[in-house]
Amino acid sequence: MHRDLLTDRLTFDELGWRGLWAYITKAPPGTAIYQHRTEGWALSDKLSAELLDDMRELLWRYGAVHFQDYAKTTQFPIRIDYPGAPKGPQVIDAKSWESVTLDEMVSPEVRALLQA
Repeated sequence: MHRDLLTDRLTFDELGWRGLWAYITKAPPGTAIYQHRTEGWALSDKLSAELLDDMRELLWRYGAVHFQDYAKTTQFPIRIDYPGAPKGPQVIDAKSWESVTLDEMVSPEVRALLQA
């Protein structure tokens, strides 16, 4: 933080407590504070990782639906681990069309609506 303040030619006394809070919470990319708070992952990096994870999952699901034995021979993709990502199981036992039942695919709320 000292390096960032020196780079911006600021001191603690000039900022005050409120200014220091704003300086830390809204630190621009490329500063040491930003690097420490985000662990090197910018927002665009996190969004790209999420998009890549979703595309890999959709590709796996497409293969499981359209190709015989794809779900048995190909492991469900593991999500990219990045700072701030929700921690979940690394290996997911995804169901294929041959092994899933209707009760597993439809939530109880939706089933109740369909029966009404």
